[in-house]
Amino acid sequence: MRMAENSGITPAAALPEQTVPSGILAGVRAPAVPVALALIAGIVSDRLADLAGVLWIGIAVCALACSWLANRWGGARSATLLLLATCCALGGARHALRWSAQSPHDVSRYAASEPVPVKLVGVIGSPVTIRAADRSRMTPPWMRIDRSQCLLRCESLVGLAGSIPTAGRVQLFATGHLLHANVGDRVEVTGRLFEPRGVQNPGGFDYRSYLRRAGIRCLLDVEHPEAVQVLEPHVNGRIARFRARLRDECEEILIGHLDRRSAPLAVSLLLGDRSLLPQDVREAFAESGTVHLLAISGLHVGILAGLLLVCCRMLNVSVPMTTFVVMLGVLAYAFVTNHRPPVIRASVLAVTVAAGWPWFRRAGGMNLIAVCAATVLLINPTDLFDVGTQLSFLAVLAIGWGVSVIGRWRNDPWRPFWKEWLFDREPGLARNALRFLAEGYVITAAIWFVTMPLVAARFHIVAPVGFLLNVVLLPYVGVVLWFGFTTLLCGLMAPWIVRWPAAAFDWLLQRLQDVVGAAAQIDVGHASVAGPSDWWLVGFYTMLTAATVIRPGHRLRRWAWRGVSVWVVVGLAVPFLPQRRDGLRCTFLAVGHGCAVVVELPGGETLLYDAGMFANAQRGEDIIRNALWERDITQLDAILISHADVDHFNAAAGLMQTMPVGTLCCSPSFLDFDQEPVAALCEAASRERVPIRLLQQSDRLRLGGVEVELTVLHPPPRWRSEHDNANSLVLRIRYANRTVLLTGDLERDGLAELLQLQKEKADLMLSPHHGSPKANPIALNEWASPRLVVISGGDARRAADLRGVYNQAERVLSTRCSGAITVRIASSGAMAVDEWAAAR
Repeated sequence: MRMAENSGITPAAALPEQTVPSGILAGVRAPAVPVALALIAGIVSDRLADLAGVLWIGIAVCALACSWLANRWGGARSATLLLLATCCALGGARHALRWSAQSPHDVSRYAASEPVPVKLVGVIGSPVTIRAADRSRMTPPWMRIDRSQCLLRCESLVGLAGSIPTAGRVQLFATGHLLHANVGDRVEVTGRLFEPRGVQNPGGFDYRSYLRRAGIRCLLDVEHPEAVQVLEPHVNGRIARFRARLRDECEEILIGHLDRRSAPLAVSLLLGDRSLLPQDVREAFAESGTVHLLAISGLHVGILAGLLLVCCRMLNVSVPMTTFVVMLGVLAYAFVTNHRPPVIRASVLAVTVAAGWPWFRRAGGMNLIAVCAATVLLINPTDLFDVGTQLSFLAVLAIGWGVSVIGRWRNDPWRPFWKEWLFDREPGLARNALRFLAEGYVITAAIWFVTMPLVAARFHIVAPVGFLLNVVLLPYVGVVLWFGFTTLLCGLMAPWIVRWPAAAFDWLLQRLQDVVGAAAQIDVGHASVAGPSDWWLVGFYTMLTAATVIRPGHRLRRWAWRGVSVWVVVGLAVPFLPQRRDGLRCTFLAVGHGCAVVVELPGGETLLYDAGMFANAQRGEDIIRNALWERDITQLDAILISHADVDHFNAAAGLMQTMPVGTLCCSPSFLDFDQEPVAALCEAASRERVPIRLLQQSDRLRLGGVEVELTVLHPPPRWRSEHDNANSLVLRIRYANRTVLLTGDLERDGLAELLQLQKEKADLMLSPHHGSPKANPIALNEWASPRLVVISGGDARRAADLRGVYNQAERVLSTRCSGAITVRIASSGAMAVDEWAAAR
């Protein structure tokens, strides 16, 4: 048996950043760690308190002065604490400057929640990118329109009385392909200016905060590329133009020398641009647990650095020159890939490690990770709240944890025979391969354990097949990236030989895509999940931090790990607890021009009335699915489709693929297979083995128990209109002496047919056809006498217009203005209304 001295591992006491443990905390010298933690504390404090940057600077100056005085008087510990307080205040000041500081001439002061026509002059601040339209079968051809987007740095607002100086940044969207303008051009843009919306639905994405982290506070919508007129080309932005040209040249090299199937994947894999990647390929990488390959990260930077290092060694280049080449290559790659936070973290790490080579100094550990974190946060402190940044650093910490576990196994003098055999340094291909697999799976297990809760909470997917696949695939991915980088280097520097590495790269990419596609097809290889709640995440990462920083062998460390185990069991058990709802809950989701109504019945069942939105099926799926998961709803007992307009059902197929659905209900008139979206939905139902039930007038759904009555009021048997809207399936829900009417897009002869029935007294009614005046005549108010009217989508004026029609209603609300609207009916019959946007 070999002892630790002969194992090739440097003893802990010999490392410069290690000290002998004492007390409760593990003793590791890492002075950058408290500095990074102080910066984080300041950033979080400013996000919560939203203080002025001047106040933070004042606190920093006072703390620094007090630290100097304390040091002069011999209070070293007090001086250190005051220096950390200075770092905390600097973190708060940096965040306030990025998050809250605003010019008095900022263009966002002229924006409102509703679009305002404007003419702006500014300089394009980013390359123009094309956002491909959804071309799935759920999108009609007339909706498949690409859009262009770029950043506009505003200079002036053009009015009738002249130009008004402005400042600030605007996200510009133009319908069509904006090809005649580029980064650095001064342009005049005519469009509609408006504020981005915040969270509109439960579990929804906060688009407003996402843009604000980039310094953008308003959007500019342009109806045609010709509304963007170039006034003066190449005003400034030489570096940005050079970066854009370099990226374009790299894309041309890949697109020109690779197969059409491989080129989009190559662009995503090497340059981080997913705009060309088809949706099915993205889903395959997510479902196979390999989506991290599409995000430029430490893996790509490390493989590039390794390629440059090997090339320099083969050419017998000196150590200083090798260091220079590696550092230059890493920094150039970070420059080309737009220096996202994971790239900055990996680049700082690689450059710092390489800088020590000429002096044979090793850098690593928590100190280096803390330096990387401080660098990222000083560049953009709002990246602290970005899930990509969080996962990047969690993965690096998990890798370090896994390596330390392997190191303890190697150095353990009483290790069992299998560890002795596995970590023996004797040569042997089989032993080396098994050692690689064992170490790889230990590190992968650490990464999974640390990052999977956050991945499940934010991306709602768990892919166990990725755990098995990534370790085996890592050497192959390294070869793929080596050939990819070689293709780019040859294309830029020696284009006459690029065809040979490009051919090999193309073949390797196709095999990679085949493997990923096959892994994604494994039924048990991935699952869509609701994910843990935020309170569980806070508890998990708090206890995990305590368990890892406490000194090994201390009894509190054992108790911390027991707490982590119990917390994990609690998190896994919560979704399986039986649900019993107090009353009926009806939520009208804000899906733009579309409709999606979630009905939660008292018995625990869930009904979804319509599931769609205009033009974007994937976004509709995400909105509905996240809202369901936010309510801990993991299955739908029925999806009821009102009629055959895609903005009412184009998200249903995707929902059936990601969560169990009991029944798909529709009227006979819906089954018009000449409409491709209808055929695609029925095919998806057949593929997922979801039965289709046809409904007509007087049919009842057996959901909710005896206390709930679900009755179809329209259409009558053997009745069909030539207008899809008139065929809308109208559902009446009765519970606790309350009546709810869901009307779809009912209008014309269909509405006339409904009004011939016995009058209703509705407590809640969905306004037909998104509040259209033609679908909401006074006769409907006289027939239903609704107490509360909800409009799904429509423009901002619809609610005000309909108040004159429904003059007896207490309230007329619109999801466009209120966000998601939830109406709760208690078992006593009491009604309560919650407006999601108003509550934020």
